[in-house]
Amino acid sequence: MDERLVARLRASGLEHFFPIQREVVPAMLRVVRSKGAVLGDVCISAPTGSGKTLAYALPVIESLLDRRVPALRALVLVPTRDLVQQVAAVFEAYCAGTPLRVATAMGQVSLARERERMGLRADG
Repeated sequence: MDERLVARLRASGLEHFFPIQREVVPAMLRVVRSKGAVLGDVCISAPTGSGKTLAYALPVIESLLDRRVPALRALVLVPTRDLVQQVAAVFEAYCAGTPLRVATAMGQVSLARERERMGLRADG
């Protein structure tokens, strides 16, 4: 894993992965390291507080660190406003110190405004 992510993990006090993270993170990182491979959909079902968000956030961030052309590269869909904020906070914490940006869209403003905030053109 990228040293910036490892440093963030240590700084956050995380010494050991939760069981879901021990299974998901290495499996997704193998895909990330396979040249030409694309991370596909992942469905994770586990209790609240089991570490699901970090389990997918770390591999997604790792897969994007070498990208140089700014573009929308990953989309995480969650069902509630609270989860949007929670997931965004995790991504922001681990994207800090990298060129990656995190944006949220919660349907509270017009699609045009959300596109603008994310740096997207109207056609894509």
